Amino acid sequence: MHILPHSKQELVGAVLFPLKAYVVIAPVMFFVSRIWPTDADQIFVISLLCDSFILLAAALVLRIRGPRGYSLSAAGFGFAALVVTYLALLPLLAATRTAWFR
Repeated sequence: MHILPHSKQELVGAVLFPLKAYVVIAPVMFFVSRIWPTDADQIFVISLLCDSFILLAAALVLRIRGPRGYSLSAAGFGFAALVVTYLALLPLLAATRTAWFR
């Protein structure tokens, strides 16, 4: 067992892992923050949107100059983050904001 990456493929996987993990964790944290109302839900939505753009840019770079197979994974997580942001989180955020200002 080793902790530090030994090859280029392991290094790319280690660098992109926190971004991919955030795509999974951010919607869960968003819905947990909905239980106890705070303004943290805006941070989760904005950071997930930025994460999706970073992953899509990384997928483009990996497609041009990276190891095989990593661009598809990064692009998949990037598009998944965009879909979750635009179809699930932003409408919920907008609904609560308009309800607060009535």
